[in-house]
Amino acid sequence: MPSEPPTGWTATTVQGLLDDAQSGEIKTGPFGTVLSAKEYSEEGVPLVAVKEIREGYIAIHDDTPRVPPEVVERLNHFLLAEGDVVFARKGGVERCAVVGQTSTMMLGSDAIRLRLPTGMSYRFVGFALQSERHRRWMNNQATGSIMSGLNQRIISRIPLLLPPLPEQKKIAAILSSVDEAIQATQAVIEQTQRVKEGLLQDLLTKGIGHTRFKQTEIGEIPKTWRVAPLGSLIAAGRPICYGILKPGRGVPGGVPVVKVKNIQDGEIDTSDLLLTNPEIDAAYTRSKLLPKDVLLSIRGTTGRVAIVPESLRDANITQDTARITTDSDKASHEFVYYALQSRRLQRYIDLHTIGQAVKGINIAEVRRIPLALPPLEEQRRLLEVLSANWRFERAEASKLESLREAKSGLLQDLLTGKVRVSV
Repeated sequence: MPSEPPTGWTATTVQGLLDDAQSGEIKTGPFGTVLSAKEYSEEGVPLVAVKEIREGYIAIHDDTPRVPPEVVERLNHFLLAEGDVVFARKGGVERCAVVGQTSTMMLGSDAIRLRLPTGMSYRFVGFALQSERHRRWMNNQATGSIMSGLNQRIISRIPLLLPPLPEQKKIAAILSSVDEAIQATQAVIEQTQRVKEGLLQDLLTKGIGHTRFKQTEIGEIPKTWRVAPLGSLIAAGRPICYGILKPGRGVPGGVPVVKVKNIQDGEIDTSDLLLTNPEIDAAYTRSKLLPKDVLLSIRGTTGRVAIVPESLRDANITQDTARITTDSDKASHEFVYYALQSRRLQRYIDLHTIGQAVKGINIAEVRRIPLALPPLEEQRRLLEVLSANWRFERAEASKLESLREAKSGLLQDLLTGKVRVSV
């Protein structure tokens, strides 16, 4: 945090704001048996918890818990109002959001509400608390040995730099325009993902234009399709297998190793790959990767899928991931990639995931995964539709990342006074 505020700005804390105005409050949501399980309902007032707190705003979903009117009446002091700042108390303590003009919502037990005094821009304060330096401050101050979290005392001590009110409002207006673009893009991505799920369900069970179907052990499929276990579609000499048991902590210049955590949203995040010792890698030549291999996570978090890019040729995997190399004369690697993400096959993987401390699906079960397999030419036509959806989603994701980077830069420049705005 800067030691000296910019000219005309005031250095204070959250508690300083409340004390100076002699109004406002910091309040933790209802704990324990204040809300019993039977008091939740499918309809009623949404209860804001950690998962509803997004990038500066609150997102209510279909599965958001709700409380009926009689509970709301009893706990009306926990209702949220426009301008309230809501913090995640546990599990992502750097998350905070500002309540805008919206329908009635109630503070959840794993959230904390900051109600600011009047006469200042709550949007400005909300943006200030989203900045990198404030997130870092809150993470450093969080307490707890098992799951770190915030409390009212920590929030009261959050340091703030406040410009005059007109400048607060101008800065908030600039950042709000970026936030609106971020929220709109997120909405497009979420809708595209819902469309993708529907496409996977329809195209991978019914195909395109079929009128004749047959019953099989996995359900109804087009008459010209067949049911094929995944193991029957594999290229000769590259059986389905898992990788390195103990890749070590990594060495400079080592061989890249893909872990489950690197498989995100259908792709491999190459920004944080472990580099294992070449001697360790040499003992696991069986699991070396080639471009177009399909990876499936099989331990810990099962069911994640990705395609190996050219940049990871000759990389390796851990024991928590299975490598799948398809025979292109039997099945497209892209078709297998999409099929493994379908609702039916994800359910199959879930049902065959076993274990207590560390859950997983064994390689024998992976080989038995049953695919509804169209002829190669129809696979190609299906992929044209699915790939178009995927490309659109990736383009929107790239746009979202650019907007986030722009917002991060603006937060740094505008909320420290490095760049001043004219009012």
